Amino acid sequence: MKRNPEVIETLEMVKKLRQIGRHILDFKHKELNEAGHEDENDIVHMVIKANEDEKEQSSITQEFELDDIMTIFLVIDNMAKTLASFFVEVIRHQHVYDKIAQEVRNADISSLHAMDTSLIYTEMAILECLRLHPTLMRGIRVITKETKIKEFTMHKSMIFFGQLVLHQHPDYWENPKDFIPERF
Repeated sequence: MKRNPEVIETLEMVKKLRQIGRHILDFKHKELNEAGHEDENDIVHMVIKANEDEKEQSSITQEFELDDIMTIFLVIDNMAKTLASFFVEVIRHQHVYDKIAQEVRNADISSLHAMDTSLIYTEMAILECLRLHPTLMRGIRVITKETKIKEFTMHKSMIFFGQLVLHQHPDYWENPKDFIPERF
């Protein structure tokens, strides 16, 4: 199967990112092995220390540590962007702020399940924020067999699609650029 140049470039970038990550991990392992050079506020040190016990009981490798660290940084980055977008939208829309504030004041916080079921409007606002400000600008899907949609035939391959375009397309959303949590 012929690979799309964009896919090849993405895979090369991931390889490069992992190579940089391995270099950082090597450096952080050396730091930890030096007497008295442990930083309890260093997230990479924490991941290494957390995996030390596991290494004795299983086959944890540097690649697993690297996966842990990359996941943490990717999640933190996406979470920060999502929260920033959410707060901006809520601040811009006083009626949404008022509803969320009231819902939070009255929320049942006795358990995670109770909290989840008592913050319905807040969840709607988060989903609407993700629709307007997706964390990933494009999605990727793998076509495992030849597929025909209307007059288009798609062969086994990988396709990219713009989430922002889909999330704000007027054929699918009424007033697509407006922040309206009630749509959910």
